[in-house]
Amino acid sequence: PDEELYQVFNMGIGMVAIVSADKADAVLKFIRAQKHKAWLIGEVVKGKGEARVM
Repeated sequence: PDEELYQVFNMGIGMVAIVSADKADAVLKFIRAQKHKAWLIGEVVKGKGEARVM
């Protein structure tokens, strides 16, 4: 069943929108007004010039 797949496998988070921090609340509000679920899940920060997978 689909429910079991979501428990066993990483089914992903769906679409990702990267927006400026000052627009995040407005974007979330807009998406939710369209009857879609939306969450703020992180931020982009300046790094040290090396890749880091989290």
